[in-house]
Amino acid sequence: MKKIVKNAILVDKNINKVGEIKIEDGKIVEIGENLSFDDSYEIIDAKGKTVMPAFVDLHVHFRDPGFTYKEDLKTGSLSALRGGYTTVNTMANTKPICGDLETYNDIMKRAKELDLVDINQIVAVTENFDGKNLVDYSKFENAKFLSDDGKGVLSETTMYRAILEAKKYDKIIMIHAESELSPIDYRIAEDLMTLRDVYLAKRLDGRIHMCHVSQYNRLFGSCKTWEKRGSKGYL
Repeated sequence: MKKIVKNAILVDKNINKVGEIKIEDGKIVEIGENLSFDDSYEIIDAKGKTVMPAFVDLHVHFRDPGFTYKEDLKTGSLSALRGGYTTVNTMANTKPICGDLETYNDIMKRAKELDLVDINQIVAVTENFDGKNLVDYSKFENAKFLSDDGKGVLSETTMYRAILEAKKYDKIIMIHAESELSPIDYRIAEDLMTLRDVYLAKRLDGRIHMCHVSQYNRLFGSCKTWEKRGSKGYL
């Protein structure tokens, strides 16, 4: 199947102009203006429409398996597509928690069968989110991210070990910055966990992603502090 999209507003990091897109066998083969084509092409008039690369959502909850009355792989994927997202990272707070290979493989197999969006299933940092015992990351060759979503890893020793293990297997830990202080003062709790985990990532040369940052100035201030000390690339 050959198609050409005409009169579209093309937007990406390099361009923002009206142009055309040539598609062959489901793949974009050319982008530009006044592209050549013959009668075998279906013409799509996109006047007034904006065309841009699909989005990536780093943090979604499809709740599948275990909580499919809230969401499942199909409904979540269709919602993502509706909003222009073709890649999503699904959190590990399923039932059972995604910390074993059987659960992970089941999710990825069903996601592939649906073939709606690219799903990156996140694996738990600790077993059943217990905050103490690390999941065996070596078993999850294709998993990119780790997270005890909804819970902060309270133990400094556990997080220290987790960052080192994640680094060994080329994975990124997604941090939910809460601590024991959260019920009393959430903002201070977030600050303390952010500072701790950014510092650990910097010192151990690991990679982390901060979720739910509610105070830009706090995180920005933490980053600027480390920058002044000559460090970079820890987030």
